[in-house]
Amino acid sequence: MTTYAVNLYRFTDDPAAMIAFYQALGLCMRVTSGDGRFALLQAGAGWVAVHPAEGSDTGATPGETQLVFLVEDGDAAAAASDLQSKGLQTRVWDESYGRHAVVRTPLGSNVWINEHQDDLYGYRAHPEGQPGPIQVCAIHFSADFARDAAWFAHLGLRPVGEGDAWWQALDGGHGRVGLHHVDPGHPECTAETATVDAGFETPEPLADVVARLWAAGYPAELVTDEFLTAVHVADPDGRLVQVHALS
Repeated sequence: MTTYAVNLYRFTDDPAAMIAFYQALGLCMRVTSGDGRFALLQAGAGWVAVHPAEGSDTGATPGETQLVFLVEDGDAAAAASDLQSKGLQTRVWDESYGRHAVVRTPLGSNVWINEHQDDLYGYRAHPEGQPGPIQVCAIHFSADFARDAAWFAHLGLRPVGEGDAWWQALDGGHGRVGLHHVDPGHPECTAETATVDAGFETPEPLADVVARLWAAGYPAELVTDEFLTAVHVADPDGRLVQVHALS
């Protein structure tokens, strides 16, 4: 059985600043490029990759977050075969840094499937250190929760917690996808490459997260609305990042 981990790809014009920001959130570096402009960081559950927007093969713009899955216990070809057996449309190819696959969403966007590399092709491994308990949550805007929950189930994610018409968390043990009802500012993604918003959840007291971010130089605040309390903080690109209590 193939295990898929949620792996956000965050594109930016300032990779060094973005990498430092995610470390302050509690993620731990695992792989970096020689020039320090790419990093793969591990959370307590899930992963985030920081990638320069300049030169992106997918034409990503600064501030964009793409939805990727990282195969935890196999390779991209085996994952593509697994997903094809479930009736999904996939494609596999080789690049200078390993093998990759894509799988098509119900709306026609591509979600990349990456694999861990034994040969780092000149990249540097960082085995030291452990990530904090914070977990990745890819916020996927959806007009049809049943349709999208069924699609993500092929990648091992199942509904958890009490959902409603506006939100449903999906969890497979290696990061989450949060289905969020569409609104005028967040339509469904029909772009060639699937994009999401980068969110996080944590079992830590949220006040501790705020204190840690302030200590690292990131002004953060606890914001309470009619539904919940969350940490709000701007990342180095000025994008709002929210950290919620793990439900």
